[in-house]
Amino acid sequence: MNLKYKILLMALFFGAFFSNAFAQSELIVEWDDANGDVAVNALYDAIIADSLRPEDRVYVLRKGGYYWNTERIDNNGWHLRIIGEEPDPTNP
Repeated sequence: MNLKYKILLMALFFGAFFSNAFAQSELIVEWDDANGDVAVNALYDAIIADSLRPEDRVYVLRKGGYYWNTERIDNNGWHLRIIGEEPDPTNP
């Protein structure tokens, strides 16, 4: 096999492998209800209700949101990943 084809196949293989390695399953957590009021325990409820969470689940908090939690979040036996939504640079 030609050297160029070997290099191309290796690049495709590694590209496919690493693209899956960095993929994340994101779940947007809304902080308000339909009336615009703060939803108490929104983050807790989203985590507890997500019973079929994939291994790479990431909970994304909305920018400018207020997440009021009164319940303790326990994550025994699995990794809990929470990130904030990227802010809009044109609207500080």
